[in-house]
Amino acid sequence: NKNIPRLARALRGLNAKLVIVGRVSDELAAVLKENAIDYEAMSGITDEELVAQYAEADIIAFASTLEGFGMPIIEGQLVGRPVVTGDRTSMPEVAGQGAVLVDPFSEDSIRDGFLRVINDSTYRDKLLEQGYQNAKRFDTDAIAEQYIQIYEEIGQRKS
Repeated sequence: NKNIPRLARALRGLNAKLVIVGRVSDELAAVLKENAIDYEAMSGITDEELVAQYAEADIIAFASTLEGFGMPIIEGQLVGRPVVTGDRTSMPEVAGQGAVLVDPFSEDSIRDGFLRVINDSTYRDKLLEQGYQNAKRFDTDAIAEQYIQIYEEIGQRKS
């Protein structure tokens, strides 16, 4: 569901290096090679190393086909990177207005999302600002405050 084969086909011909966090199967390696994708795979990295990878990236790719939440969206937004993500399941709600939403089943849509970020600096800057603002919704203090409000509302109903 991470959709890396479609991502590889969408990136074919672009001057890009794909950094994959996770293991690369022989099948996936063949797809990457077939599409002439320069890539590096990292697994077993620490949280600090993961944050460093986000910070070094130009674009965060998360064109997954199925996610329960989609933490890489928020993580990319927090370090000020444009995010290209799928328009399915929870990803649009998690991303808010701070990501390019693409059809993860369409290589053309994925490619168009990347090209828009690469070629339109005004749009890219807007995504960065909206992404940073969006990520604040998931701050632990903000979430704790929301729970307090819920509990207070429940308490008032019982009174």
